[in-house]
Amino acid sequence: MVVSKANVIKHMLSMPILNGRVGKWILTLSEFDLNYELAKVVKGQIMADFVTQHHKPSIDYVEPVPWTLFFDGSSCKQGGGIDIVIISPRGASFEFAFQTKPMTTNSQAEYEAILKGLQLLQKVKAESIEIFGDSQLVINQLIGLYECKDDILKGYHDECRKLLEEFPLLLFSIFQEHRIKRPIG
Repeated sequence: MVVSKANVIKHMLSMPILNGRVGKWILTLSEFDLNYELAKVVKGQIMADFVTQHHKPSIDYVEPVPWTLFFDGSSCKQGGGIDIVIISPRGASFEFAFQTKPMTTNSQAEYEAILKGLQLLQKVKAESIEIFGDSQLVINQLIGLYECKDDILKGYHDECRKLLEEFPLLLFSIFQEHRIKRPIG
């Protein structure tokens, strides 16, 4: 088998009426049964052969690096806000702040924060996410430890649960000491 980047050998073997030095080469090579292969084809086969010869008998798996979502929400009589920080698997950080309607509860603001964060992660087609929040109530309701009885929170809860089903891998964490500190507005 002849492997060449250029088509010169193929050209020589396909045109036996050439004169001079090329003709002598053709005459010399004609006694051999030569096949021409492109270098790209051979390189691909070499890689496939290498992988099959050097693989381990045990099967290993790669764990995907999740997107990370930090959410926080707060409310008061004058209004409130939500803060969201999303960190991509490659470490890029994106911060968002939104105002909430006046007269919402802190739990409603927390639900709005996680809902908005999940919507943003859905837009970037995140497959695995890790969620951090300081609202024990909201997180425990979403993972099913607490029952959501409030009618207003139930709407948020149902919307969040629907979005959470679209992510194959989910991790929840509650943190108390580290709150997202950023002025709202």
